[in-house]
Amino acid sequence: MRHNNGDVWLWSSAFLEIMEDLIREPSANSAARPDWPAQRQRLGRWLQQVEAARRLYEQGCPEPLDRLYDYWRTMASDDPREQARFASETYRQLCFASGA
Repeated sequence: MRHNNGDVWLWSSAFLEIMEDLIREPSANSAARPDWPAQRQRLGRWLQQVEAARRLYEQGCPEPLDRLYDYWRTMASDDPREQARFASETYRQLCFASGA
């Protein structure tokens, strides 16, 4: 689904910022959990996926970023903070070609 480019870009910026903050400075509850290393790894994978989609977006291929935007609006709320919290619990590789 094609979205307003500004909305998708703003969402991805907010999502990345929150993910980076969670990785860099986890909450006391997150860092104390025995599965924190796995959570941190999932956050890192999502971060890489969104960064890759943003690079493709800048090259004129908006579909991967649109797809991630749709995924997160479906899986979590419209709130990037809630989406990032959910991202620490699950990871799914969304397939997209690097030049498509």
